[in-house]
Amino acid sequence: EKWPEWILGNRYLICASVDVDGLKVINDSYGHKEGDWAICAVAEAIRKAIGKYGIAARTGGDEFVFVLTGANAGLVRDVENQIHHYLDEANAQSGKPYRADCSMGHYMTQITARESFEECMRMSDIEMYKEKKAKKKAESDEYGFLENADENAKKVIKSMFKNVADGKDVVVTFQN
Repeated sequence: EKWPEWILGNRYLICASVDVDGLKVINDSYGHKEGDWAICAVAEAIRKAIGKYGIAARTGGDEFVFVLTGANAGLVRDVENQIHHYLDEANAQSGKPYRADCSMGHYMTQITARESFEECMRMSDIEMYKEKKAKKKAESDEYGFLENADENAKKVIKSMFKNVADGKDVVVTFQN
């Protein structure tokens, strides 16, 4: 119902897509109750970060969207940084052997027609998957010795190393 008002007001719409990182590994390694904790931690971080600037919704199992109106690109970057800040706090306080984290992508457009919302959501989803892909590439570069391993095995092994290492360096050798 606010759409016509926003069109007349020359407002901007920012749509952001958010996806919880590593949920399958958390569920498989620690159980679905722990996966639920990770989802709730991301949801709470989003809620705190967007505050009065927008609205958010859970759109799927580990997927969320948030929408900001009348904002600029600087605000959405601040919101995204705040989400990561709140997740860092939640992780530090939880004492859990894994991290709740998420990938985000956003898209900003001037509100001109009903199609703006759908297009904005589609583009934010594309941007989120770019970030998710970049994170996965960074992880595989970090664990280059797993280059040819099955994808699920990679995730489990990476999770095990992160848990065992507890922030310390780990040296791994394989024998044939």
